[in-house]
Amino acid sequence: MRQAYSIKRIVCTVLTMILAVSLTGCQKQNTDGILMSDWIRMINEEAGIVSYRQKEPYYMNIEPGTALFDAVQAAVEWEILDPAVAFDSNAYLNRDWMAFTLMNLSGRKNHISGSYAGDISRCQFPDAVNQAIASGLMKTDGRNLFHPERNAARDEAEAALHQVISFLNHRELTEQETEIRPKEEIEIKDEDSDSFDPVNKTASFPDVSAGDYVRLNNNGTDEIYQVIEESDGVQKLSVPDVLSMMDEMHVSGSRKISFEDAEIIGPDGQTLYARNGDDEASAKISFMASRPLMKQFQISGYAVTLYSSAGSISAVAERKLPHGGIFSAEVGLSGLQVDYEWNYEDSSLKDAYFKADFHTTENFAVKGVEQKYLQGDFSKVDPADFLHTIRGFYQEQKDVIQGTFTLCRIRIPLPQAPGLSVTTDLDLNINAEGKAELSLGQDSVIGMEVRNGSLRMIRECDATREALVRTDFSFKAGVHVALNMLNMCLCDLLCEAGAAGNAAAVVHLYDEEGKKTDASTDVDAYAADLMSDGNEKVFVCADLSGNWILDLSVNSAASACGKLGLKGQVHLLNEQNAPLIKGLSGHFENWQAVKQCTYTDHEKGSSEDRLRVSSNIVIEDYAMTIQEGTAKELKVLAVPAGYTLSDLVYESENSEVASLSGSMITAHQSGSTTVSVSTRDGKYRITCSILVPQVNS
Repeated sequence: MRQAYSIKRIVCTVLTMILAVSLTGCQKQNTDGILMSDWIRMINEEAGIVSYRQKEPYYMNIEPGTALFDAVQAAVEWEILDPAVAFDSNAYLNRDWMAFTLMNLSGRKNHISGSYAGDISRCQFPDAVNQAIASGLMKTDGRNLFHPERNAARDEAEAALHQVISFLNHRELTEQETEIRPKEEIEIKDEDSDSFDPVNKTASFPDVSAGDYVRLNNNGTDEIYQVIEESDGVQKLSVPDVLSMMDEMHVSGSRKISFEDAEIIGPDGQTLYARNGDDEASAKISFMASRPLMKQFQISGYAVTLYSSAGSISAVAERKLPHGGIFSAEVGLSGLQVDYEWNYEDSSLKDAYFKADFHTTENFAVKGVEQKYLQGDFSKVDPADFLHTIRGFYQEQKDVIQGTFTLCRIRIPLPQAPGLSVTTDLDLNINAEGKAELSLGQDSVIGMEVRNGSLRMIRECDATREALVRTDFSFKAGVHVALNMLNMCLCDLLCEAGAAGNAAAVVHLYDEEGKKTDASTDVDAYAADLMSDGNEKVFVCADLSGNWILDLSVNSAASACGKLGLKGQVHLLNEQNAPLIKGLSGHFENWQAVKQCTYTDHEKGSSEDRLRVSSNIVIEDYAMTIQEGTAKELKVLAVPAGYTLSDLVYESENSEVASLSGSMITAHQSGSTTVSVSTRDGKYRITCSILVPQVNS
């Protein structure tokens, strides 16, 4: 009996171990899968599905206020989910549901006769499975079985989702369509524009009453207005709602933009260039590929120079400030292509698609008040009085740069669709003092798609960024692209790129006994550091923080889509995911990052010693922007004890972009590289990022 019991116990133990291993294997498989709740949220996030209309739940078991509610409501309205088909949000995504949701997302819902899988009869969604297999999105095994009930592997599901989104975001609209039919009761009167005031939107037209529609030619462009009131022969006009005028409107197409075909308009409304016109601006400017357009004008105290060729346009704004400060900004746009589709009938927008593909560059540089304006007897000021003294002086001498304005507007007619055009605005938003340099470059694909009365946002961006920061600042450059019917905006896109940062001065004050007191000041760190130079008892550090900005907005309130509530906004780069420079947010001494402040209770040495001796090599700039064909010096502020400047070796990772001759850096072609400064024995090394901006041809 004991032997039999032992054998029985051994058998039970073995079976238990096998079962445990099997369960462990199942659990491992599930951890590689995706919960349905996570899958729905992932689809919405990756596809840019941002909103929904109905507040009542489509699924009664998913109530408002729960974590999944918003995602499910939006997925239903985009027809990714069907309220008639129940699902378990806590279950793992299987291959059947994967095919169903992805085919619904893609919009491919045509019935396919026949069977693409040997086990199609076991599928809950046979049409979706057939379509997924036929399109190559999903596959069967060697026995032609689909296995609909199997959990979908995470990597397979994510790869398939990205494939569908790429298809949606990069549609090829090769067929050009233009069918526009106004409502029968709409009568549009052609009027002369001589009496038209474009600023106040008033005119004096004979035989025109309130409610009438008029068409006039304003600076070579046809525009439509509606008379909203009339008094003593003077009419007040407004831009009408384009949808209220149309019975049907079907347009689609794709266009690679050539700026030779554009009308370029300055901030004051003056035409700077028009291709097909006899106006004064066209007569004065020759726009040839071999001779790019260059135009200069003033706006809000800034000198603006506009450069344009067939494939690119850029605007450079510069301003000399009262106390020696200098500000410059460059916004460049190239490679612009637009794809559009608009289907409106039966007083309803059936679907719409508008996408812009382009490359932008944004370069900002601000250098605040010059040192000569800040130099007084600060080197003699007692530490106890230092902050009070410099604060009053700085408020009188500081230069602040701020403003928001449009540099220019580009209008490109779409010849295959009369009355249809694309407009592009280049905008600037600035607020800074002190010293900062920023360079950004983006390859962007932005846009929007409307389906079933719901909106999704197209948002792809590949960016390169470099920064040097010694001040509080906020810079943004905007590219605003709109699709218009005459002067009425159908839909529009705004991409704003830039950065924001803060440099808080930390002032170390030493008394006669070498005791240190730390204090803060509202004087920016750059100016405080300049004014402390030479004072043996004052040293300024900085706590730096900042982030890159990339904001996308689709459909402003003035657009037809915006008036239908089809609008959205997303912050692609922000303080959570895009620090200005990796590791930047922290403490800086001599404008070099340190793990912690090294200044303790001791009287600091002379200014000369502080500049020449350090625990590492110290350079003035850790990021530099150098224009092609020019040179800048990489200044060394300090070296470790026992070393001299002659012990340093300078190297460039890519000498085709920028080369070195000693400490002088010469830029050769657009691109980026890293230069290093090291001691000959290799014990100490510091690097500086170099960006050479693209020069518009």
